[in-house]
Amino acid sequence: MCTSFAINQPQALVAMNFDIGPRPIALSMPNPAQLLILQSEQGQWLPAIGLTSSGRFMNLQMLPATAAGAYRRSNNVMHIMKVFEQFLAGAIDVAGLQSQAIVNVPNHSVHSLLRDEHGQIGILEPGQIGLVQPEQSLIQTNFSLHSTPAASLSQQPSADRYLICQQLLNQQQPDVDRAFAILAATKQHAGDFPTQLSVVFEPQQHTVWFAQPSQLSQRWRFTFGDQQLVVGDQVYQLSKKRLLLSSLNPAL
Repeated sequence: MCTSFAINQPQALVAMNFDIGPRPIALSMPNPAQLLILQSEQGQWLPAIGLTSSGRFMNLQMLPATAAGAYRRSNNVMHIMKVFEQFLAGAIDVAGLQSQAIVNVPNHSVHSLLRDEHGQIGILEPGQIGLVQPEQSLIQTNFSLHSTPAASLSQQPSADRYLICQQLLNQQQPDVDRAFAILAATKQHAGDFPTQLSVVFEPQQHTVWFAQPSQLSQRWRFTFGDQQLVVGDQVYQLSKKRLLLSSLNPAL
């Protein structure tokens, strides 16, 4: 049950609280242009967030299932994991997804916040045609922006986080510090989906910042230029081999 937002002005940023039950989380680079944040689920490593050196971002964020978004086989539909792979590879862009029918994979229901290298942002929801696309900023929690009227938004289960994020974004468009402050205000402390990791992506600087929710001022920095993660005085060279976050800090 995550909270994400993307802005284009005055500084391009994408930020996300990764909220999930206790489980291993890892970083991996399948190639020098892609960074994946992975979660372990039932013995499998599954992607949750993907970022690229060109400035692309795509997440997979939980959403209540719908019949329209349920997995099915057809020549006319694309499942969300294929979109994830092709979008990060640069084979499809935000504009190309506007008319594409999307479905979930079996036993999962997600929607995705996307940003491409041209600064186009949108939310892609299986079962819906077209993306939710504002001009400057976009917020994503765990309800459908496609099918939720503005008048009933406050009644949605994750509306509290959405409205806090919206209020803070309206007060001041954030830099990295402000983005982390918004993530701090919308993090979840308990329940089935506590915040495990906070992420801020500066696409134009090719830089990703990470922090534990309990220590948001103590950040880790990853840069695509050298493919290195800096954690305090330690430097880790990322590669295809998974780097467990628990090896960096026992709390993760």
